[in-house]
Amino acid sequence: MAKINLRKMIFKLSWKKKIIVGLSLVFFLVFIVNLISLNRADVSLMKLRQSYGPGKMCRDVCLEGRREQKDVIVQNLKKKHSLEKRLTTYLYSSREGVEFKKELIDIVYSVYGKNAPDYINDYFAMKEAELEIQAEIVLIFGKTKRHRSLLTNNLKKRINNVSVGEIDRLRALDVLRRVGEGDLVNYYLNLLEEEMGVEMQRKIIFNLSNLSKKEKHFAVDDLRRLESIILSIDLSSEIRGTLILLLSDYYAYFPKETLLTLEYLYQNLDDDQINLMLLVDSLNSLLGYSKYFLPEASELEWENYFNN
Repeated sequence: MAKINLRKMIFKLSWKKKIIVGLSLVFFLVFIVNLISLNRADVSLMKLRQSYGPGKMCRDVCLEGRREQKDVIVQNLKKKHSLEKRLTTYLYSSREGVEFKKELIDIVYSVYGKNAPDYINDYFAMKEAELEIQAEIVLIFGKTKRHRSLLTNNLKKRINNVSVGEIDRLRALDVLRRVGEGDLVNYYLNLLEEEMGVEMQRKIIFNLSNLSKKEKHFAVDDLRRLESIILSIDLSSEIRGTLILLLSDYYAYFPKETLLTLEYLYQNLDDDQINLMLLVDSLNSLLGYSKYFLPEASELEWENYFNN
């Protein structure tokens, strides 16, 4: 068989044909480079997903790998429909973890900015959408007040549902603190007036303490309700003390009324020496001088307080 000399064949071509061959080679090389890049993006998405697998602990090398994988996915997401389709499938899947889905939301935002693509909006509207991911969409894409109100109502439904496990209710309270809309103080106080576990009470008080724009949401009528809750017989000593500390937040907006509430509690909190000490300390601190005598607690009372 005669050996084909490619160099001689090209040399014999006319200039016109040489240009066509040259351009074809350039386009072919560009195609190959893009193909390799897109395949690399598919692999990066797969590796990113694997890094969030059950029981995976991601430290320095793993975290650096995630950053590199995200960069590759971001650079190629708009170029390859199948890559975006696979990402959407992972987002909609009930088998994928919340943290991995948050990473996907962040990737989409890196590509599209505030202009969320349709599949993000469709996910948010799904009945089966996870509340944590809905919250991430609201926080990252800056959704409207209507979106926040819808999410707030869904979170309240989960928190109010006593048949839902406490862990899920606590997670819902965490999300509500981040994205909640409307009169949350009244809602939180309603919860504290109900019978529930200490962990739930801790989380509710934490949310109250970390409200933004307290001057807008706190009301003087809250003090009477807090007073009643603090004096409740069924309240643990720890939670009672945390609520007494919360009253100091109200002092910034209702100083006179808050002092009256603290003084009323001082007169009626005679069976809890530990929290009476806390109360006296708060009163004297707010007044700026030691008007009230600091009581002493026995060793047994301290032991009961820490074991409560």
